[in-house]
Amino acid sequence: MLVSKRIPMISLIVVVFVAGFADFALSADDIPLVINELMASNNSTIQDPQGQYDDWIEIYNFGSSAINVGGMYLTDDLSAPTKWRFPTNNPSATTIPAHGYLLIWADNDTDDAGMHASFQLSAGGEEAGLFSTDGDSLIDSITFAEQTADISYGRYPDASDNLQFMATPTPGEENNGGYIDVVADPEFSQRRGFYDAPFSVSITTETEGAIIYYTLTGSEPGTLSDRGQRVDSMYTGPLSTTKTTCIRAQAIKAGWKSSNIVTCSYIFLDDSIKQPRYP
Repeated sequence: MLVSKRIPMISLIVVVFVAGFADFALSADDIPLVINELMASNNSTIQDPQGQYDDWIEIYNFGSSAINVGGMYLTDDLSAPTKWRFPTNNPSATTIPAHGYLLIWADNDTDDAGMHASFQLSAGGEEAGLFSTDGDSLIDSITFAEQTADISYGRYPDASDNLQFMATPTPGEENNGGYIDVVADPEFSQRRGFYDAPFSVSITTETEGAIIYYTLTGSEPGTLSDRGQRVDSMYTGPLSTTKTTCIRAQAIKAGWKSSNIVTCSYIFLDDSIKQPRYP
């Protein structure tokens, strides 16, 4: 004979509360959400519900359960985390299914129907951050440089640490990592080797419209300092070389795979002779 047991109502309340609190108490590091893709210069890629080509940000849930982002914050300035808050009264619009996507229009049109943030993205480059409901804990962020119209920037593959331009934007869908082409490697006007008199070095690339970045410290172009700043410089003209120098250069272009990093070392004999000798 089976005997059913009735669980007291107060116990049910406690169980529901604890389960809900466990979900709520997840630290920002444990929330499986990323800013997966964005576009800061949307000329013809996709229209918002009002028929306008506005900036957009895509959030991806790489977890195994649905997540309601209601009450979380989105910003284009990490020093101001609470710029825009996801609505808390529309869970059907703010709940992202497992391995699903949510598109937010960064157009400052908060009175329009749909998910519209209270800021716009700068095509000149800036940052985007997703913060937890406490308005302080960072869940994820992306810092991006100058953008090109209708070319998106984001993670490939989805939710990875690899950030790149994407020639085929996929708002609300799995990212497509395809490049338009590969940027030609930088070429130096002077061959590497030994020198005894100052000279100038020009750096070029056969890819039209590509930008060349270089370093003189041995660091790789594109590397960031501890403060998140680039350690390289943009090439704007011939470099005067008067002493032993190691130049490393890379050419980039939005939507294209960046060139290889090319290194040229110029050794001045006088510098070598002056080096201290040790037994």
